[in-house]
Amino acid sequence: MNMRTIAWILAAAWPAGSVWAQGSLTPPGDPAPTMKTLAQVEPRTPIDAAPYAISQSGSYYLTTNLVCTNGNGVTISADGVTLDLEGYAIFGPGDQPLSKGIWVAGAGGAPLHGVVVRNGTVGRFGTGLLAEQCQGGRFERLAILNNLGKGLVLEGNGGACNGNAIVRCAIGANGDVGVYFRASAGRCEGNRLADCVVQSNVSHGVELSAPFSGRCAGNLILDSAIDGNGGHGLWLDGVDGRCEGNGIARCVFLRNDGDGISTAVADGACNGNLFTGCRVNGNGGDGLKIDGFNGVCAGNVVADCGFGENRDAEI
Repeated sequence: MNMRTIAWILAAAWPAGSVWAQGSLTPPGDPAPTMKTLAQVEPRTPIDAAPYAISQSGSYYLTTNLVCTNGNGVTISADGVTLDLEGYAIFGPGDQPLSKGIWVAGAGGAPLHGVVVRNGTVGRFGTGLLAEQCQGGRFERLAILNNLGKGLVLEGNGGACNGNAIVRCAIGANGDVGVYFRASAGRCEGNRLADCVVQSNVSHGVELSAPFSGRCAGNLILDSAIDGNGGHGLWLDGVDGRCEGNGIARCVFLRNDGDGISTAVADGACNGNLFTGCRVNGNGGDGLKIDGFNGVCAGNVVADCGFGENRDAEI
């Protein structure tokens, strides 16, 4: 069978116009976008003034630097909030010690879950960032500087502040403790501070505290520089509660006015903490001090750490 015969058979098999007719090839109009915009994928709410209160889940972002002349900068009281500072700053009035730059306002009976704050600067408030009863939150790429009191606080007062991450932040030149994990009559457990610089704060660089029979346990401090603070570099303070099972790894504690690392308990326990791969140099007190006072301080482990040029004892 030759090619002419094949062509004739195909032409006879399909009636004319049943397959080959395509209609007009002229487009009905201008081409339209086929992909969703960012706002359609993740609707975002702009913030251009402070004070500002967030009471609904969703994504929020700053459009400019904000100056808050009275009260708190941004208050978050809902689950599932992402606040992106977009590289901008929130500044407070500089003379209100009870103000908070960013306040994650959970409560004992109503903790907040899944709050994310990132990418910007917070300064000149009483406390830079206070996360109360916050669980599974993330605070990243923040500069928390020049606040009157504490820099960044995870507060488990009467409840739980668990499973939060503080990552790639700079916390410095604050008027009290730089980073404060506080389990007052509650729990502050499973939190992580990683890849941060905590520097030149007036009091301790990092403090873990468990007053009023609280429990500050299973927290991690990793790969961070804690330098030039006015108190201890790191203070694990069991008070009358329990500060136990925390892990400190691959950190440097340099030139702090007090001890590089210090543990203390009044009537509680500071047990089973691990210090590994750290460098502790040039501090104004001991390199590492483990002191039970009237409580119990047992089972703590120091491994592969380097100590040198601390004013008092190395360990």
